[in-house]
Amino acid sequence: MADMDEYNLEHNPSADASSEPSAFVEKMEVARLARPCPSFVDMRGKVAGICKSYQYGDRIFHMDSASQIIFERRLKENHGVFTQGAYEEITNGEHTLRHIRQKREQAQRARAEEGKAKSNIDIIDFGFYRKREQERYELVTHLVVFTDENTYYGTTKDISDNGLLVLIPLNYTVKSGNTVYLSFYDERNEYITDEDLQKLHKIPYEIRRTIEKTDRLALALQRKINDDDDANLAYLREAMEERKSRLRTDTKGVVSNRSTEVFERYYADSAVSMSLFYGYGRGESQLLGVGHSAGNKGLHNFFKTSNGQYDYSVFNDSRWLPPIIARSLERNSATSCIVTVFRFKDQQSKSWHIISSDQLPSIKLFTLLWAYLENNAEHRTFRLTLNPAQEVPDEQMQEILSPMLQYFPEEIGAIDSIISSVKAVGTLLDLTDSLQLAIKQRGAHHLDSQSLDQAIKSQLPDDLLTSLPRSIKQPKQVLFGYHQQRKEERYVIELKLELICFDDTFRATSLDFSTRGLRVHLENDESDIFYKGQEVAICFTSLLASASINLKKVSYKVVKILEDENQLALVRASNNREDTLIDDFFNSLISRNKDVLDVDAGDISDEILGALYENLMVADLQSVPLFLAKGETGEMNIAHVGITMQGNELLDYLKNSKKQLELGFIDNPDVLGQLMRLLKSSDEGQAEVMILSYRSAMSDELITIPDYEINDREDRVEFIRQMVRNKNYRILQLSISGLPHYTDEDERRILAPIYSQSMSHAKRLKLKLNRLWAIGEINDITREYLLALRSPSLEGTLGRVKSPGEKW
Repeated sequence: MADMDEYNLEHNPSADASSEPSAFVEKMEVARLARPCPSFVDMRGKVAGICKSYQYGDRIFHMDSASQIIFERRLKENHGVFTQGAYEEITNGEHTLRHIRQKREQAQRARAEEGKAKSNIDIIDFGFYRKREQERYELVTHLVVFTDENTYYGTTKDISDNGLLVLIPLNYTVKSGNTVYLSFYDERNEYITDEDLQKLHKIPYEIRRTIEKTDRLALALQRKINDDDDANLAYLREAMEERKSRLRTDTKGVVSNRSTEVFERYYADSAVSMSLFYGYGRGESQLLGVGHSAGNKGLHNFFKTSNGQYDYSVFNDSRWLPPIIARSLERNSATSCIVTVFRFKDQQSKSWHIISSDQLPSIKLFTLLWAYLENNAEHRTFRLTLNPAQEVPDEQMQEILSPMLQYFPEEIGAIDSIISSVKAVGTLLDLTDSLQLAIKQRGAHHLDSQSLDQAIKSQLPDDLLTSLPRSIKQPKQVLFGYHQQRKEERYVIELKLELICFDDTFRATSLDFSTRGLRVHLENDESDIFYKGQEVAICFTSLLASASINLKKVSYKVVKILEDENQLALVRASNNREDTLIDDFFNSLISRNKDVLDVDAGDISDEILGALYENLMVADLQSVPLFLAKGETGEMNIAHVGITMQGNELLDYLKNSKKQLELGFIDNPDVLGQLMRLLKSSDEGQAEVMILSYRSAMSDELITIPDYEINDREDRVEFIRQMVRNKNYRILQLSISGLPHYTDEDERRILAPIYSQSMSHAKRLKLKLNRLWAIGEINDITREYLLALRSPSLEGTLGRVKSPGEKW
């Protein structure tokens, strides 16, 4: 028998390339490719370009320009003969959609692998404080877990008077929301006596969360309270109180709680989307508050009027909002709609109009509306997502309210009334740029202006384009994040001052005062003379007689201008030895007069409301927050990802079959580099890119391509067709914004609660925060993008396109 290696030389790396069998195979292949080819060439649907008919002998070929160039070149090389080699080069060449798709998928796999190998992304549990409503203590003891069908033996990891973390074997199946019964049986444990065991038998708990460990399954349990069980609950709490001195506090959990709060406030500080807070009752809704952050400043400016005020009437519209909020509350889940805000260019009125998808007989009419508004109005399109407001836990509420308790305990009821009146939390995501990209792909399929006018008049109700929203009043503007927070206590005091600037002197009176800050009212209407960042000198004329230091020219910087109220907000501009003496003088002045000085109640109230509204906002996120950091070599990467307790469909989509979060398609130099370039050139301090994606039905692999890499319309259609065939697909919008500037003083204040618990954890968190460069989020915009992309020809090409799991 011949040696088998003789027939496997192509796969044997040690074989000599010039050996006789290899030369023979090569000769046979050359001969095969040189044979005349009897096949027809039909490249329709296989290339991006337009195919034309081409006659070769008695055959008709259909080729695009790239295929024809290859065909004519090979005919010339082979003396007019159409060979098998020419056929294969045309049908499998680099110009074919199949080759382009394969090349992209290979690049995507390489980017994903690079992202996996480069860094381990840290997962941040947003809303962590909601899982830790009581103080927890480290206690390891054995217990039995009973369900309706099975009995498990497990061990506790930590315990509170109303919760437990229990470890059971990994091979058992339990679900969140189920009820289990616990019985303690470890007689050897010094903290549990025989008397305890009799009381602690089959206590009902609800599974709030399951966490897969390496070899065990962790169950986060919450005590179920019922009328028949009050005695056992009281006994359990009493037993915990007696043993607290012998149990060690779960410091790691407390630090995790504090660290989570820091990341939540960083996200709130830079959020690109706008948060809306609604009250609801008796069939009527009211917009109570709107969240302001450094990241959504550009979005808020869109609603700024000519007199410098903000008009949010369109999102307080009583015509269509109440039914949407009612649906969300009734289902206890997220409900969304599309809204387009517009203002006609040729009208005298500067008020905004709004049309919601709930007002249209068919959502497809938005495609007509957007085309019509493109040439006739200033407009933006948003997705409004509404969630039932989550309750802020008592412990968290007390901590946030502590500044008010110290100074104005009588105002606590008013704050509590405001928060308890919030029934729904809305998230407003700007989709305008992404939808404009989709609309441009329709190109020649736009109707002419006359046809558009006729279609709009015949299909849209008459009053939708002309009527204004019905709104009761403007909402409170809530300032999010650390950069807006008070750095010092401010005291209400009137001091006669002089501002020295431009060699001129402006008389003013202080409204509130702190060691390094000042808010003043100018005697004359002159606030428009000043600009943000301007340095001025202040002469404290009221204090000159009693001061032991020079207060004639104290350097301040303008940080805010309230032109309507003729006011300036100022902070001290320097920090030298002379300023230290001024600090000491002002601190002494405040200390001596604290009994007669009033703290600025409105200032404290704004801070407290901001923190409470932030908690409501992050508890209901439908996006996936990202925290971008710079590595040691200067490259950008995703350092942390925020995950809310309730999760969301987008988060599930981004996880593979092993429940691992896949973000390699973003966490690579190409996408992050593009985002950073856009961010640097943005006037609004934010940037976004769109990413087409689908999860392969065969391999569970996430295949993605950034939209900016697709220049040809037919190429985009081909990729979307591939997405639709795989059924599990999403079109994602990735938005980022830069971080506000935090001073050293801000940093100390942010980390102070963590330093009090653990110095080492605080130092590690400080290093993480110092590396942060930008904050972003991923949103699913599949439904809206495909709606904008639809046209008669596209529907014929793609089939009946719809979002996964959603009816049109």
